[in-house]
Amino acid sequence: MASKLQDLINRLCPNGVEYRRLGEVCSYATERIDSSSVSSHTYVGVESLLQDRCGRVDSVSVPSEGRVIAFKPGDVLVGNIRPYLKKIWLSDIDGGTNGDVLVFQIHDRGKLLPRFLYQVLASDSFFAFDMQYAKGSKMPRGDKEAVLKYEIPVPPLEVQSEIVQILDNFAELTAELTAELEKRKKQYEHYRRALLCGVESSELRVESSGWPMVKLGDVCECLDGKRVPLSSGQRAKRQGEYRYFGAQGVIDHIDGYLFDGLNLLVAEDGENLRSRKLPIAQMVDGQYWVN
Repeated sequence: MASKLQDLINRLCPNGVEYRRLGEVCSYATERIDSSSVSSHTYVGVESLLQDRCGRVDSVSVPSEGRVIAFKPGDVLVGNIRPYLKKIWLSDIDGGTNGDVLVFQIHDRGKLLPRFLYQVLASDSFFAFDMQYAKGSKMPRGDKEAVLKYEIPVPPLEVQSEIVQILDNFAELTAELTAELEKRKKQYEHYRRALLCGVESSELRVESSGWPMVKLGDVCECLDGKRVPLSSGQRAKRQGEYRYFGAQGVIDHIDGYLFDGLNLLVAEDGENLRSRKLPIAQMVDGQYWVN
């Protein structure tokens, strides 16, 4: 496949591949829609974009008033707060977002494929460029004007399509390896249950090992009542050093904390409960806020 790509480049780009600034081939979305038209599935805030190019999950906080920035299928959404987290998603739906997310809309899809643009912007080079011009220390924010000066290759569509296919095949292989890893995790869980509960099947039987069995509430305390959710707007006004945990892990940093010490956090909602792309439970120590 790589040789086919090289043949295409030699035939269609004999003088080299053209490079253009982002601002020459796409623009930031400007259309606005009422917040009443979006839901947890169609609203994408920076906190619902997953780091390290892992896509997005349904939003846990949706604005109830005002207007939001509209995006369309084929638009590329990039988290503009802490660019080093590499939050990016290629939209496949109509929806809305806020000013903390950059929405790139292609001028002419007859010259630039959305998935090719996504692959270019998902590169480490782009995020390094974004961080180079970011402003702020604790919560660096990308410079929107500087980002539009980033230069990207714009080869002929046939070359773009071949590159996308190669990268998609690689992603499919990665998914297969991930699925195999999930099988091994299930094996591990089976043997862990067997060791802890003294059984040799997946059916757990109370007191099968002869060990005392107790209710969870008898050995630990549930602190749900102490949690306080803050919207992205509220958090934006309270930026600070303390970690703010959502169902997917740390989604922000604010100026205060609710908990001080070691606790077990377990996600109770969100897309991750189905996809399991991230751990649903984590041990957290120190001072932090939980939504």
